[in-house]
Amino acid sequence: MSNVMLRRAGVPVLAAIAASSLAGGAAAEPETIRIACGAAAAFTDAAGRAWREDAGFFDGVAVTDVGAPADIATECRSERYGMSGFWVPAANGRHRVTLTFCEAYDGIEGAGGRVFDVQVEGVPLRGIDPFALGGGRFKPSTRSVVVNVRDGKLDIVFIRNKQSPQINAIVIEPLPFGGETAAPEGFDRARDVPRGEIRPIRYPSKTAGGERPANVYTPPGFSPQRRYPVLYLLHGSGDDETSWTTRGAMREILDNLFAEGQAEPMIVVMPLGVVRWAGAGSDDESREARQKAFERDLMDDLIPYVETNYPVEAETSRRALAGLSMGAGQTCWIGSRHLGRFAYLGMFSGGMVGRTFDDVAAAYPEGVAFNASKKLFWISCGHADVHYAGVLRTLDLFDARGVEYHWLLQDGSHDWPVWREALYLFSQRLFRKSR
Repeated sequence: MSNVMLRRAGVPVLAAIAASSLAGGAAAEPETIRIACGAAAAFTDAAGRAWREDAGFFDGVAVTDVGAPADIATECRSERYGMSGFWVPAANGRHRVTLTFCEAYDGIEGAGGRVFDVQVEGVPLRGIDPFALGGGRFKPSTRSVVVNVRDGKLDIVFIRNKQSPQINAIVIEPLPFGGETAAPEGFDRARDVPRGEIRPIRYPSKTAGGERPANVYTPPGFSPQRRYPVLYLLHGSGDDETSWTTRGAMREILDNLFAEGQAEPMIVVMPLGVVRWAGAGSDDESREARQKAFERDLMDDLIPYVETNYPVEAETSRRALAGLSMGAGQTCWIGSRHLGRFAYLGMFSGGMVGRTFDDVAAAYPEGVAFNASKKLFWISCGHADVHYAGVLRTLDLFDARGVEYHWLLQDGSHDWPVWREALYLFSQRLFRKSR
């Protein structure tokens, strides 16, 4: 897990550092907030956890005794319903918010009797049906989401669909730091340091039936007599093999890191992420067909070409694959299907491109096999990214599979400032024997 990095007025700050640290004192760790909705007084449950009484709601009705059976958890023995919103002071930073629902109203006789939507810090949870989620009356269920608090308070909005919204408990859990340091001002600008070189190449592709383009970055002081680890870095939809250098400041970022000794010198290969081939019919132009074609081109054509023509280390432990948006989806899928080929994977603002959730859930490896093949599985996304909800759903899949990953929620949207910072942080973790 990792901390959240926010930027205010152009100055990077670590989001969860308390004000006391600015005054010279140690930063206090934010505490988990537990609220028993509808409860008239605070209490401690059987596990020794402290629960606050009902507070923070804009409106609605608190019910202190819903007539639940004795074996129902204490926090589910009361509820609030009919409310439109809720907010509570919370430390800036990344939090896991868990909402507990438990249908108690005897007028709800089955699924579909009560349905509503919830937005937690703008992240939507749609179609909440407490009866259906729990499988009946007095059967608790939970929904969780990871959000970024940026203004000192956590907001939840309830939107009625059929019957009034209801909720039994809210848990707001601050997530721990993961060793990240915010990218410094100017990290992506050219400095007076040794410069790497970028060369466009064309390589033979059996997949495409001809030559295809790529850009190759070699680090400062490159020598053909030395062998280097290699990162295959993928672009997003609408971009091409030049985008990481023309828009992503890849060379400036890595040149600066190498000059500071903060990253292991490496070769970076940036291919064109879309493969079109002669004779392809309309069925072949589906997203999944293109995905499979790129996979074949990368694994069967580009990597063998690079390992023949550049002094790269061919061991799995010295090979990484990462990408943004569409390239993150390609990384997600290719990395899962070739466990023995990449020790490092990086997904920036993307998830399961070209596949449905059920397809991926059925085919993605179990955590034991996946985790054994990886030194690092990095996933990052901006809090305002249009794909944020989809990224969270991807994380749900990985959690269900037992897949281990390093998750970073950044402040920002689906844009280059977020991806530049992700590359800056991700690349420092690559190929270091001590990491």
